[in-house]
Amino acid sequence: MENPWSPDNPGGTLSPWLSLQDAAALFLTEGPQYRETIMADNVFITPGTASTLDALAWAVCNDGKGILIPQPLYNGFNINPLD
Repeated sequence: MENPWSPDNPGGTLSPWLSLQDAAALFLTEGPQYRETIMADNVFITPGTASTLDALAWAVCNDGKGILIPQPLYNGFNINPLD
């Protein structure tokens, strides 16, 4: 972010995602099952399940590959793979 808001920079851009990332990282780090500190830079916030799955598919899959999604199906994935 080029011009983040701060008390010293009141004309900067306010981003609620930054505080949400910090809160999510702190929540995940304080869980009893985690042994590693999770940094806010390693937390990726999305608005919903479909966008999360889409982002993961683009990050993990190679171009031209597909993913099998078992039932229940999600609305964003109603493509017939046999076409």
